[in-house]
Amino acid sequence: WLSGCDGEAGCGMLVANEPDPARAAKLRANLLRAGLLNCMVISADGRDLGGLAQAQFDGVLIDAPCSCEGNARKDAFALLRAMAPSSDGDLVEEQWDLLRSGWEALRPGGCLVYSTCTINRHENEAVCRRLMDFAGEGCCTSRRLDVASLLGVPTDMVGDLETLRLWPHASTQKASSLRASSSPWRPLSATNTH
Repeated sequence: WLSGCDGEAGCGMLVANEPDPARAAKLRANLLRAGLLNCMVISADGRDLGGLAQAQFDGVLIDAPCSCEGNARKDAFALLRAMAPSSDGDLVEEQWDLLRSGWEALRPGGCLVYSTCTINRHENEAVCRRLMDFAGEGCCTSRRLDVASLLGVPTDMVGDLETLRLWPHASTQKASSLRASSSPWRPLSATNTH
């Protein structure tokens, strides 16, 4: 979300990125159908956006690609596929690259939300912990948002690192994980890498 108007109500633009052009066209149609005119849909590699638009966004939502364990309710084989040996390390690296890019695109005081539809810790808490280790003191002292209260879900669904876990047996949602932070400091430069 780009405000670009010093807090003026109704001002700003939603920039949505979907790297797959066919999915981007569907996303654009859905946004227009919903009546959202102050939006722009782009098709780029999200791992590059932080370097291209450093400290430009008031809000960044990363709906990261994941192993999709959260789809077990609608696809009985989702858990089996998630547990099968694969290029899981590549997926976690892509998630990390997306999260780091999102953090770099975030303005001071902005809000970053990292979300997956999986329930395993190495795709959720471990990726968030890596950002905290990478960013050092600035990230660790960032103001974490009370997502459970904002969404009206029980606080016992909040796990490590204040990650909200939605379990399929305890909510009407598919299993997923969500963490939100606010950045009070200047995001990292692209030269600070791990």
